[in-house]
Amino acid sequence: METVDDLVAMRHVRAESNAAFKRSTQNDESDYSPEFCARPDALYRATQQGIEQGILAGQWLIKNFIPEYGPFDAHITSGFNRAIETAGYLGLPGARWKTDISSHERSWGDLVGRPERENDTKFADVLARRKKDPLYTPLPNGESIAMACLRARLFLDYLRWKHPRKRVLLVAHGEFLWSLRIENERL
Repeated sequence: METVDDLVAMRHVRAESNAAFKRSTQNDESDYSPEFCARPDALYRATQQGIEQGILAGQWLIKNFIPEYGPFDAHITSGFNRAIETAGYLGLPGARWKTDISSHERSWGDLVGRPERENDTKFADVLARRKKDPLYTPLPNGESIAMACLRARLFLDYLRWKHPRKRVLLVAHGEFLWSLRIENERL
């Protein structure tokens, strides 16, 4: 079975959840209101810095990448807000984005929407196991990287079926992209 000619995969821009967690590592938990903590992972949005990142990335693709390699045949994004927003901020002419359910963020389960200190306290045993075995340790009510690799394999199979010999741009999430790389390169 043929595969895509090119797969360009990029991580979404800086999101509210990433910014809040980063600040929590510096003992600033001010973002963690009850509303913020109750929000599903899929609904976290791009920050102002993220919007600027998306615009710059799109300008770079339009100026440097597309003239040399040609336009993309397919534009795919995770269905999470921050990835959809990233796709839009790229501003690629003629892009018709489609969402893909398998390319969502690795599920962090019960650790989503919590500051670092709370996770370190409440889930110390799981996080210690994760340090010893990062590939196979699932997070409470979430996924392991190995589980995300199964979704990555499904995504690659989808590309072979739907977009053989095409150029595809994917906007997704960091750990899904690592899973995709593990599967694609057989690491």
